[in-house]
Amino acid sequence: LLVANDVFCVLTSSGNYCKFQVVTYGYDITVKYVTYKLNSSYARIGSGYNQPEDIAILANESTAYVTERTGDILKVNLSNANRSASTVVCTGLNTPQQLWVDEVHNNAYVVEYAAAGRLLKVNLANGAKTVIYTGLNNAVGVVVTSDLSYAYVSEQGTSSISRIDLTSGVKTTI
Repeated sequence: LLVANDVFCVLTSSGNYCKFQVVTYGYDITVKYVTYKLNSSYARIGSGYNQPEDIAILANESTAYVTERTGDILKVNLSNANRSASTVVCTGLNTPQQLWVDEVHNNAYVVEYAAAGRLLKVNLANGAKTVIYTGLNNAVGVVVTSDLSYAYVSEQGTSSISRIDLTSGVKTTI
């Protein structure tokens, strides 16, 4: 049953995508739609990475940071995005997963996927690591509030989402 404001996507017979919104539903249905023609495929811009887990692209769209499961965070110039041309920002992390970049202060927040994983703040200029919280259980996701007060972390080991106070390090299960 369709109702007003339902939105759905349709793959057309031409291979395009069409986004539909039901405006009114009844005997005379009214819809709004937009058709999108996608590029035929993606383009590889870099290779040689060792088990990449996440990428964060900066606002300038020419620089990215990549985590590798083997323990590194890399700075990548997207005009030459091969691993061999990247700069290692820091090493020694325990299976780093997602990262969240604070461009204003040149820091990244990253979680480790380990039974006693950590939430760390990494200075992107010099690679210095600050441990914010220890004891995460197979953490995979992290986002930080815009005021840099809290990090929200998803943990596969406990099937939970937690909020961590970035000042006090106090963890609250959401």
